[in-house]
Amino acid sequence: MLNSKKFGGICVKLSLSFLKNYIDIPWDTKKLQDKLIMSGTGVEEVYKPWKGMENLKIGKIMDIEPHPNAENLVICNVDIGDNVKLVTSDRSLNVGDFVIVAPKGTILKNNVEVKENEIRGVVSEGMMCSLEEIGFEEKSTNVYKFPEEMSKDLKPGKSAYELLGLDDTVFELEITPNRPDCLSHIGIAREIKALCGNSLKEINIDIPKEKTIGKDTRDFIEIEIEDPNACPRYTAAYIENVKIGPSPLWLRRHLAAVGIRPINNVVDVTNFVMMELGHPIHAFDYDDIKSKKIVVRKAKDGEKILLLDGKEYELDGSELLITDGEKPLAMAGIMGGELSGIKETTTNILIEVAYFDPPTIRKAAKKHRISTDSSYRFERGVDPNDSEKVIKRVISLILQVAGGKAAKNIYDVYPKRIEPRSIILRKKRVNSILGIDISRDQIETILKALGMEVRTSDENFEVTIPTYRPDVEREIDLIEEIGRIHGHSNVPSIIPSFSIDHGGRNSYQKFRLNIVNLLNSLGYDETMNFSMINPEYLEMWGFQETIPDQKMVYIENPISKEISLMRPSLIYGLFDTLSYNFTRQNRDIKLFEIGRVFERDEKSETKVKETEKLAFIASGRDEKNNYFYKSNVNFYTFKGDLESLLYQMKMNNISFKASELPGLHPTRCAEVFCNNEKIGFLGQVLPEVAEKFDVKTTVFITEIDIQKLFNFYNEIPAYNNIPIYPYVRRDISFLIPRNFESEKILNFIIGFNKELIEKVEIIDYYTGKGIPDTHFSTTFSIYFRSKEKTLTDDEVNEIFENIIDEIQKKFNIKVRM
Repeated sequence: MLNSKKFGGICVKLSLSFLKNYIDIPWDTKKLQDKLIMSGTGVEEVYKPWKGMENLKIGKIMDIEPHPNAENLVICNVDIGDNVKLVTSDRSLNVGDFVIVAPKGTILKNNVEVKENEIRGVVSEGMMCSLEEIGFEEKSTNVYKFPEEMSKDLKPGKSAYELLGLDDTVFELEITPNRPDCLSHIGIAREIKALCGNSLKEINIDIPKEKTIGKDTRDFIEIEIEDPNACPRYTAAYIENVKIGPSPLWLRRHLAAVGIRPINNVVDVTNFVMMELGHPIHAFDYDDIKSKKIVVRKAKDGEKILLLDGKEYELDGSELLITDGEKPLAMAGIMGGELSGIKETTTNILIEVAYFDPPTIRKAAKKHRISTDSSYRFERGVDPNDSEKVIKRVISLILQVAGGKAAKNIYDVYPKRIEPRSIILRKKRVNSILGIDISRDQIETILKALGMEVRTSDENFEVTIPTYRPDVEREIDLIEEIGRIHGHSNVPSIIPSFSIDHGGRNSYQKFRLNIVNLLNSLGYDETMNFSMINPEYLEMWGFQETIPDQKMVYIENPISKEISLMRPSLIYGLFDTLSYNFTRQNRDIKLFEIGRVFERDEKSETKVKETEKLAFIASGRDEKNNYFYKSNVNFYTFKGDLESLLYQMKMNNISFKASELPGLHPTRCAEVFCNNEKIGFLGQVLPEVAEKFDVKTTVFITEIDIQKLFNFYNEIPAYNNIPIYPYVRRDISFLIPRNFESEKILNFIIGFNKELIEKVEIIDYYTGKGIPDTHFSTTFSIYFRSKEKTLTDDEVNEIFENIIDEIQKKFNIKVRM
């Protein structure tokens, strides 16, 4: 049974006695725990599930008499080596029955302690147990009676604890998502084999000839795979005349140890083999497959299916179904259908062992929010080449516990075999990465112990990876395997030898730290967000149309959809952080982040381009700690923060160009340029975008490519002499259309006479009385200064009037009188 862990791992319960069926373990429990931990398998807990039940006895009922004070109770005299009186309400018991007796002091399921109790005037010296009370069933109504075939070998007073195999230890292991091969007893047995060198024991998959019929499975069923990409392999077996009933005690005990609820003998065998070999299995009631045909196909849009959880699901066409050609029988790899499941009346069954495409199963399971032991394994990838072994193991056990006869041959549809991958491993690379010298023989021994085939040539190894290890894809994965099996604790500690030079920050680090300090001085707090984001953020902002999907860097095996995309911009995480604060009543917010953004780049060695950017965001009051200053952040104050930052960084030729960007207000949005090269943008977030993040206030945001900005950064600023001649200032106001960019006039004036015009500023912006609705009044201040003399009014006026005339002609605008 699987339990989710916080960071994506899964806890699986494994029984030590179950594990010993597959390998001889040379260590005690504590040493085994340490070995697993040191090799990379997390051990969450080690415990004895039947601790406290060591005194359970086999009892034989010698006599039954009615209770003198209660009609619904009886008194049983039971031989457990000594005669004891036990009071019970179970009137189905008979003299001669063998039962499980818990003497006083025994701790049963749910920590219930058995005590010597007086029941309606009669002392009961213990209790007779049901299977529920020892954890073998969820619900029992009667005392458990050993079946007749077992009773002849039982002796009163012998240990029921030993008979039932309750002296077991359960390991609760944390298995990371990349190791689906470890979600089984045989998977952990393979790990132990690699660590200790012992061989695995053979698993019995023999099917006695007398328990087969003269026909093949293909004589009973036809199999068609419509989508071999979604279902590369489908294996089936037919068994007839089975008898559905409770599982034998040994099977119930194994399932109870690993936390699986027993259902019936056939279903219990499929669960047992899944926990044993790691491959999910499904059993159909053969008689419910009316067409005698299995068709594996994609669902139809709007099609519905009733699953074993009792819920009906509407499908959208992306799910993979097991059908009889018309009616869906199961949602492939996730859960069986209610109408074709194993029932008490089932006599003929069809066993399915398949290999399904992991992304197909993952998508369907996430969409319908179904998580099962089966879906988790198929999502991560099971072994496509173990189907024959798995299905024969299932057949063998079903014939053992449910009777019946099997078709003499299985039916295996495998159009294109999935071959094991081969990887070239360099010995030099192994020793370089691990930092130690591992011999060729050691490397080969470790790889073979892990079940890999190895061919050597010169200094290289050609390693064939078994298909049950989908996580081993590259040379570095093999090196990691060698390192963990060799043992990181076996790597000697060596004090590094190196020369010590005078340290210090480089130019870029100083530049970056300067940005941090300047933004802190402007009232911004630094934040650090995850580099992985939810792809839905792009749609919420409207950026999915401007960033091609082929440029996105998606995580191949994400823990969840919410962190499945490497961020293409800092604004998503930054705005999410603002939203988190805003919904917690923190309304005056100024935050910034410096971090990397990611885009796919086929020319790069890693196929991913990383760029460091700066983003900052503001909402609420401009000065949150100044209670005499009540003004809120607006576009111009926010733009002023950016300009102040760039000015303090000694950046020249900064300009802004009105623009329209997704998610930002069309008239309060601009691209930022330095020396005519675009370095970023700023703007007001659209209210409808902000509301998607539960933010109901005005928010401003900017993002700057600081790697580009660094190209214009001069750590040592240039200095000019203090002017010895005074400047002359002239102001002029123009009536400018609302859709006209004032920057054009600003640039024109600066370039009109570069020798005498020192600077130009916009000092006033006015709309209202006397100004047409289609225009606004903008006032420019022009500063004139000569490096050689004091300018006269006549000289300045001449240039000033020429500027006004040229602006009116060039831009067709008027001076405001």
